[in-house]
Amino acid sequence: MNTELENGIEVPLTDIDRLNAYVKKKVSTYQKKWDINGSLNLNEKIRWFISWNWAALLFSSLWFAYRKMYKIALIIAIGTLLTSSLSDYLLGNASWIYTIAEMIGIGIIANYLYLRKANKDILKIKEKGLKTQDELNELGRAGGTSVGAVWLLIGLNIILAIAMYLIFG
Repeated sequence: MNTELENGIEVPLTDIDRLNAYVKKKVSTYQKKWDINGSLNLNEKIRWFISWNWAALLFSSLWFAYRKMYKIALIIAIGTLLTSSLSDYLLGNASWIYTIAEMIGIGIIANYLYLRKANKDILKIKEKGLKTQDELNELGRAGGTSVGAVWLLIGLNIILAIAMYLIFG
């Protein structure tokens, strides 16, 4: 991304530039999923849409942690543990139906939630009025991915599973 003209004058960032700097990995894939065709106005409200995300379906809370959506990752991780125990109790052998429905639901809403989070974070950074390179750096830190968060969540899941086993047997 070129942030300067030949004469040294900064070129203002577009919202697409900001989104690219925020998402980093697989940005073109997300632009297709979000149906962004070269233009984007982050000041407009993000409308609900349905999209498909295989990674979120297969890895649920871990995908959200990887994409730095920590609150959602924790809610899903804790919710999955609690609801899986409850569905086992209520549905018995049919609890797998609930699990599959939950996974499909997460796969459907993940891209929408990611765009909403990106939009919120980008607008906060945009409002700071930083120089172009400083804004790009801050967008990169706020967005992107976090492998460390995935490992942390795996550890938390193990601890929660052990606690649930000790409490409920």
